Amino acid sequence: MAEVQINSFADIDYDRVDVATDILVLPSGDKFRFSDQVCHNCWAGGTVVESVEGEKKHFYCLLCQNWLRWRQFTNDFIPPVGDQIKFLLPEKWNQSEISEWFAEYREARLAQENVKERILQFGK
Repeated sequence: MAEVQINSFADIDYDRVDVATDILVLPSGDKFRFSDQVCHNCWAGGTVVESVEGEKKHFYCLLCQNWLRWRQFTNDFIPPVGDQIKFLLPEKWNQSEISEWFAEYREARLAQENVKERILQFGK
């Protein structure tokens, strides 16, 4: 494990950084590591870094270049209905953008469930 000084997240030299172990250090002294979390805006793995210090984790997506925060929704469309589901979404989104994203997610997830049911019922 090494600490790698960077001026910004855009300065990461992926040829010199071990994403499994290295700590990225910004000029402010804030330290980040590559996270196993996924940005639910990009749906790409390996693009999120998370803070390593402090009580509250901070997340940043290197792909969409957004600070992220956990958004929680009530699952009202697939079993087990009523549980809470969480997604890492851009911090700057307003409630309208968050609601629109969740409506699109719900529609896509229901379509997946429909395909699953058809495969189980008809084998195709």
